Amino acid sequence: MISGLFLFLALLMLALGLTLFSAKLAGVNFATYWLVCFLLTGIAAITALADLALIRRKLRKEQQQLIQSTVEDARSEKAKGSLQKE
Repeated sequence: MISGLFLFLALLMLALGLTLFSAKLAGVNFATYWLVCFLLTGIAAITALADLALIRRKLRKEQQQLIQSTVEDARSEKAKGSLQKE
């Protein structure tokens, strides 16, 4: 979610830098402006990768819980079946 905010800010800076501010950006201001835009893009990418890692970890945990509950259900069904045979 926060990566979307950084990406939006970088895209906004890109659009403004190429249109409204293009005549005003020169020298150090030019370098600083585009460095900030580049940094916002990098932060967006890093936070997106962090979000991806969190999602993968959550999915792995949910899959493990699903497998565990399936095994437990199978064991309880097997136990019920063996009790009914006796």
